[in-house]
Amino acid sequence: MEQSHKKPVSSEIDIIKNEKLGYNSSITLSSKQFNEVFYYSRDFKTLKDYKLLSIKLNIPFTGNDTTDSRSRILLYLDNEPICDGSIYNSQPWEFKPLNLEGFGFNVKKGNHNLQLKCCVDKGNLHIPHFKEGFIESTIEPKLFGNLIIIGQN
Repeated sequence: MEQSHKKPVSSEIDIIKNEKLGYNSSITLSSKQFNEVFYYSRDFKTLKDYKLLSIKLNIPFTGNDTTDSRSRILLYLDNEPICDGSIYNSQPWEFKPLNLEGFGFNVKKGNHNLQLKCCVDKGNLHIPHFKEGFIESTIEPKLFGNLIIIGQN
């Protein structure tokens, strides 16, 4: 029986950004070309180099209003795609939470940019769907998403 004798790995974790994303209206996109959804764009600064940057974005109640539609939602770090969150709607008005998670490797100290870009083949992508007078806006807390960026060495 072979045994492995590895030194314990110490890892340092820093929370670079932890943000609750509040909504007061729908964000809707209907383009067949990738477009940036500026609501989710963030500039941020790292104060040191990281071996791994983990980015998690939760967007509740996301989907398309058209039957048999496909949407692509890409998360970018410094203009490089790090996550593809494609959605297919077999029925109109199917909405589900969208959880995107991507990684940057060997990220250098300095300024960085996070972007979300989307496109649809038909219909309208709601990212999220938020309608005044409905449960997402009438019961506290109102609909919200989350963004967290963690650096690790």
